[in-house]
Amino acid sequence: MPDSIPVGEPATFYFSLNVGVWTGTESYDDDVVIDELYLEGEPASSVMDESAAVVRDFELLGNYPNPFNPSTEIRYNLKKDSDACITLYNMTGQQVTQLINQRQSAGLHAVRWDGRDSHGQVAGNGVYICYMQAGIQSQTLKMILQK
Repeated sequence: MPDSIPVGEPATFYFSLNVGVWTGTESYDDDVVIDELYLEGEPASSVMDESAAVVRDFELLGNYPNPFNPSTEIRYNLKKDSDACITLYNMTGQQVTQLINQRQSAGLHAVRWDGRDSHGQVAGNGVYICYMQAGIQSQTLKMILQK
């Protein structure tokens, strides 16, 4: 691939995108084909990979896949170095496990939950609440474990 492409010149890029869809009762995975893609306003050199992106906010980005079985990855952004805590609860409010409780640097992070509680037992089907706190900020998200 060349280092740069002159403005106005056509270029072909190849990439793969997988989309998961959940209808409420079933989930489907499908490939997506993009016939045309237009980039406007910024020179191509401004495109950067995710690891170099500037984090602008504290954000619990969600988990993938959702619903999941047997594990899921939870992604989150930290605006600044923080004492971060991610705890999972069942729908009755009981703590299931704590995934993170430590100082972390600013940036994009991910943690995997293997569907087990803090005693190593496999958690049952159902909805789980992921609660994240960093400093004075907090967010929650719902996750579905479906076997």
